[in-house]
Amino acid sequence: MKKEISGEVSALIRQLELRQRRSLISFLLGLIVVFTIAVVIVAASYLAVRNNLRSLALAKQEIKTLEGKIGELEKELDLVNKNLRLAIDFTKYKFSGDWALALKYLYGRREYRKQSELLNDILVMVERGVGWKLGGLSPGDGFDSPSFVAFLLEKHGLLGHYRAVDVRYRLDEVIQSTSRPGMGDVVFYLYGYTMFYFKIPREEPFVIGMTPLGIHALRLNFVNIIRFGRIDYPRY
Repeated sequence: MKKEISGEVSALIRQLELRQRRSLISFLLGLIVVFTIAVVIVAASYLAVRNNLRSLALAKQEIKTLEGKIGELEKELDLVNKNLRLAIDFTKYKFSGDWALALKYLYGRREYRKQSELLNDILVMVERGVGWKLGGLSPGDGFDSPSFVAFLLEKHGLLGHYRAVDVRYRLDEVIQSTSRPGMGDVVFYLYGYTMFYFKIPREEPFVIGMTPLGIHALRLNFVNIIRFGRIDYPRY
């Protein structure tokens, strides 16, 4: 009897020891899993922070680069505006006479009737004091240089199926190039200036359009020319 009891006690002790080992192993495995997860989380957080810091450093560098480019563009634009003021001061008296001369000449030529109507609209806007407004697209608000040209072309049915509001900053894409500009054609300049071309006999060509200083007639080469655009005026 004592042997049987002793054997049962020993078996219970072994079972308890086995359970304890299993519990210990489970605990250790759980601890390892938790530790592994913690390590993964810490590593991922570290990598994310490091990547964010790198991205931030790159962003700061790009901002500095852009600021430098913006500064250069602002200086260049200031220079352009100074040259524009000089061009206007130099030519405003002579070319004010050319406007009237061109209008008189155009009215005398039947084939230029549409160009004369367009030029007359420009002179009316000058008299009304229509001025510069970046993004403007009406005489009441004002215009920037390409918007001014697009508005007049649309008004006179010279933009085809396009609308001025849609293509005013893409006129160089929708207007066909020409190497020999004619009366009322368009000239595309550096810095986005877009002007109307006029030439009358025995006079040098000149352009008319909106500038930051208002509507002016200027010498053809007041800024570097990119190209000429041909406008299909109707023939009467």
